[in-house]
Parts: sequence; structure tokens; C-alpha cells
Amino acid sequence: MYSPSSTVAQNPHTLLQADYDPFKDLTPITLAARGPLVLVAHESTGAKTVAQLVDYVKANPGKLSYASFGTGTSSHIIGEMFARKNGLDITHVPYKGGADAARDLLSGRVTYMFDAAPNAITAQQTGRANLLAVPSAERSTTLPDVPTLTEAGVEGLALPSWMAFYGPPGLPQDVVQTLNRAIGESLQAEEVAKFFQMGAYTVSPSTPEALTQITRETYDLWGKVIQDAGIEKQ
Repeated sequence: MYSPSSTVAQNPHTLLQADYDPFKDLTPITLAARGPLVLVAHESTGAKTVAQLVDYVKANPGKLSYASFGTGTSSHIIGEMFARKNGLDITHVPYKGGADAARDLLSGRVTYMFDAAPNAITAQQTGRANLLAVPSAERSTTLPDVPTLTEAGVEGLALPSWMAFYGPPGLPQDVVQTLNRAIGESLQAEEVAKFFQMGAYTVSPSTPEALTQITRETYDLWGKVIQDAGIEKQ
């Protein structure tokens, strides 16, 4: 299984139908790549920085909205915590996916959203939106001029986002190691690295043991943020 971090680290905390245990029902093989979401604001806000966006929303209490990929998704969770940490009176609008949300952002129906990097870059290229920050511990190598939320003055939202390979439970260790080597070699190929870079992801293969630790740390971190945000399973 080729999986985003949300499948193993977020969905078990937010979705009733996610009745699996990522630590018992999956065998970690290797991390594939890392890449953050991006805070994108519509041009009508005039915001070029996070502080300017916060000021704009505070000047229009109860009148604005932010988009997400859907209730309980990473874009919703980060969006909710962003609003809470900055004391924003703004309405959450959940969409059925990133494409619909991005479309309404560009039209100005919603004020901002935490979007996937490829969509965010496309939005900026239209001239109708600005990239303000990434909710990660470090700046994106693909978007080096975009600050982290921490750098922008919003603490506690350095949340990891990545892609990884898992196998079924009880996968024999010799198979795990064979797959780890083969996938790792493929990830190092130039054309594969370029493909990930197009999506603002950085190739980052790992050992199975390292992915086990990354999965646990990400699961625990998102679990705390989701609990603090008061988001219940649906």
C-alpha cells in the first residue's frame, strides 16, 4: 500500500469507518517522500503574510469562511487550529475533495485554505492567491521562500505530512527487506525524484524501523492536535 500520512496518522482519530489499527494491521516498509500543505489566501484579502491575513479576518468577524478537503481531514484540522490560535471568528466549509475547495478559493467564495502544494502553486500562478506559510517544522525545499507558520508567529502547528509504503500484517522480514531495498533504489532514480518535486515533495526513503517510529510519532502528534481541536469521530 502506497499511503499518505493521513491514512495511518489522522483517519484513525477522526473517522468511524477507519476501524483498523495502523500498528497491528500494517507492516512498515519505507518512507517515500515528505511534503507540507500550504496556507493559501485569496488575493482579495491583500494578505502577503500570515499576520496580514489574521488582521483581515479579524476586521471581518463572522463574515468569512475557510475551505478544507472535508471534515476531519488534515486541511480541516490545521485550519481549525489556525483559527483557534489566532482567535478568528470564521466559518469552516468542508468540501468533498481538494479540487472543489481550490476552485472556490480561486473564485473568492472562501477566504483561505490549507491546500496541497501542487494546487497551491497553481493557485499562485493564476495571480488570484498568495502562498503565506507551510505548517511544518522546516521550510519546503520546493518553496524555500515560503516561511513556516512558526516563523510567521503561529506556534504549535508544525505538523508532518508524508507518503510511505506499507505491507499487510505479519509480512515476513525477508520480504520487507527486499521491498525496502527495491523501493529505495527506485526512489533514488532521477525521473522519480523529478516526479515528486513536481508535487513539492522531497524523496526521503527510510528503513522499516525508521518508518515505524515516524508513524508512531506522527500518529501521536496528530492525535493530540485533533483532541485539542475538539474534533470527534464521524
